[in-house]
Amino acid sequence: MNFKTAIGSGFTNFFNFHGRASRSEFWYWFLFAFIANAVLNGIGLAGGLGSFLFLALAVPSAAVAVRRLHDTGRSAFHLLFGLIPVAGPFILLATLAQETNSDGNRFGPNELGYYSVDGYQSQQFLPSVAHQDFDMANTNLAQPVAVSVTPETSSEMEDWDQEFKDLGGEA
Repeated sequence: MNFKTAIGSGFTNFFNFHGRASRSEFWYWFLFAFIANAVLNGIGLAGGLGSFLFLALAVPSAAVAVRRLHDTGRSAFHLLFGLIPVAGPFILLATLAQETNSDGNRFGPNELGYYSVDGYQSQQFLPSVAHQDFDMANTNLAQPVAVSVTPETSSEMEDWDQEFKDLGGEA
């Protein structure tokens, strides 16, 4: 997810506290809110406009944070860690920075197709989403697509071998 898409998602899902938000969505939203606040403070409009901005971004920021916690497999109650004096904000920050739970969890499936191998997170399609229709216009063709296909029966495997031979391959 890029910066523009993350901001659009933040405003589109204004009151959506269900589902999941990727790390990039959360951190791009956080960056947007930080920059907007810095600009208003920098030009001296922090009084009235800054208060309005805070109120305008409070609910979508909370929604993105809750969805981000869901993506790591945690409930919204983990936001309360931020209220613990001194250590709480650091605990919450570490929780929000953790990588995506690559499997589906109680908050929904991994819709973005992320998986993790030895701590490295890659945006390749999982077999569970490989068969879903997706919009080619919005697909980054530079990203590799990994699809694992396993035949269900030995006769299906033999059919695949025969098709491969017919196409000129050696089995």
